[in-house]
Amino acid sequence: MRTFGIFICIILIVLCGCKSGPSNSQKTAGYQKVEKTVPSDKKPKITPNQLQSVLSGRIKSVNEKAGFVIISFPLGKMPLIGQRLWIYRDGNRVGVVKITGPQMDFNIAADILEGEAKVDDEVRLE
Repeated sequence: MRTFGIFICIILIVLCGCKSGPSNSQKTAGYQKVEKTVPSDKKPKITPNQLQSVLSGRIKSVNEKAGFVIISFPLGKMPLIGQRLWIYRDGNRVGVVKITGPQMDFNIAADILEGEAKVDDEVRLE
């Protein structure tokens, strides 16, 4: 009988220790995630110059007869297929290209839509 009483005491101690309070999932279930909102006039505005600096490349090859160029971009900053980009030479716009693909490593093909293109011209987002 004495061992039975000790056994009951041990079970009660274990059960009380295991469930001392609500678990973390129960504690946070009642709370809602609060997102900080910034008024629209306080949000940082992205200027066209900032967008252009994000996506720019250099023309590496020109095929004037077929009307396309091969553009090299930095790793991880490739344009999307169908995207239009401006061609710049000495800071002046000289043409427009449309990304057509295929892409190989850092290089991608683009059709010349307007103007002209030469090797080492800069290509940036419109």
